Amino acid sequence: MSVKSFHSSKIQRTRVKKLNISTEFEEEISRFAASVSARLASGETVTLLEVEKGFRDAALRGGNILFTKFLSEMKGTAPICQNCAEETPMKDLGARSKNIVSLLGEGTTTRTYYGCECGNHRLPKDELLDIR
Repeated sequence: MSVKSFHSSKIQRTRVKKLNISTEFEEEISRFAASVSARLASGETVTLLEVEKGFRDAALRGGNILFTKFLSEMKGTAPICQNCAEETPMKDLGARSKNIVSLLGEGTTTRTYYGCECGNHRLPKDELLDIR
């Protein structure tokens, strides 16, 4: 199986739960807005640049939370062992976590680890997303 057809078939079989995007962002933005309001109420001066950077940072934090949830909730089907002539489905050997660093920040994702009786092991999500 070519790399391209492997990736295409995995993408078609991957399922992701619906994420509550508005809640994640609202919580981060609300926290930041409350801190700015408290500073203003106490008589402190807040510059436009501080507010702009604060909103950007809050949006990035919210995006990072969603991104790591998205990655962790991706589900696929058991891969077929490419070493076995009988196209044996590989067995789920449990979840493995991995720390990742993205443009949105640092996070942890979980992925399913599969093994075959022949000794072959795979992490399909890592292959699909090109995570090393």
